[in-house]
Amino acid sequence: DGINDEIEIEYDLLNLVGAVPATIEIYDLSGRRLGAVASGTAGSGRFAIAWDGRDAAGATLPPGLYILRLAVETDGGAAYSERVISLVY
Repeated sequence: DGINDEIEIEYDLLNLVGAVPATIEIYDLSGRRLGAVASGTAGSGRFAIAWDGRDAAGATLPPGLYILRLAVETDGGAAYSERVISLVY
């Protein structure tokens, strides 16, 4: 119906020296990687990206709980942040 068909993922990256690799990935609750929402490099700042509920193959995921994982390669090693998100129709 075109209403509420995306989620906007907002995040802040702080105290980075230059641009570093950053990815946002979706996993099911068993830990299986379903796809990347965003991948690239980013510096310190506030960011927002939209996700339409599709996996890496472009298929719409079924309703349920999923893990959203932000990974950033910092000068001190990899840093991760994870959140559980709910996908409903």
